[in-house]
Amino acid sequence: QDGLLETYRSPQLAQLAAWSLIQAEQSAYRSVGVYRAVMVLAYNTELLKKKKLAPPQCWRNLVDPIYKGEIELSNPASSGTAYMMLATMAQLFGEDGAFRYLQQLHPSVTSYARSGAGPLKAVARGEASIGVAMLHGVMTERENGFPVAYTLPCEGTGAEAGSMAILRNARNLANARLFYDWALGAEAQALPYSLKQYPLPANRDIKLPPGMPDLAKAKFLDYDYAKFGSREQHALLLGRWNKDVASAQ
Repeated sequence: QDGLLETYRSPQLAQLAAWSLIQAEQSAYRSVGVYRAVMVLAYNTELLKKKKLAPPQCWRNLVDPIYKGEIELSNPASSGTAYMMLATMAQLFGEDGAFRYLQQLHPSVTSYARSGAGPLKAVARGEASIGVAMLHGVMTERENGFPVAYTLPCEGTGAEAGSMAILRNARNLANARLFYDWALGAEAQALPYSLKQYPLPANRDIKLPPGMPDLAKAKFLDYDYAKFGSREQHALLLGRWNKDVASAQ
């Protein structure tokens, strides 16, 4: 919005998934999606079994009183993951419906972590039973031996495009473009898997490692990155969250 980014159409665009190209098109080619992060309901399998609680299957399950005191979320004032949850609720239920839902959910939330990774860390370490998290983070925690699993909410869920851009008037523009092209290429896109990181790659030529979920039947929102990424919409949703949710007793 402030005109701080260069327009650049990488030769690698032809190799990218549709969601990555949508990000590029909506930004007038001033950014591009590098990886996809899917929002899920994460839970600690051991805690739920011990407490004889069924894993939540839908967003609306979370407001069931049986989960009171079992849920940790993050704070949208400091967490991109939490803001994405706000935007997802607004697109699923409408803005008023989203805040009615969040007000219903508030009494069941033990705390709002400052970082998006906070709830997942708490779930993995048995400090909370349920949290909203990104799928690739759940897979990493599971790979590290923690008793975590996830569900894709039945109503549908949001998926962000982790993106990349070049600053306008960059001193090393030619090298910036080279790096940009490399980061979208197959070699770079496969690197995270050797580090136990599991984002969904933008490059369609990547062979996913064993254990990666099949998301072909997952229900995704037609997420409006342009609207919900705007400064105005961000301020509107945060202001309403502070007034209607954070201030609730």
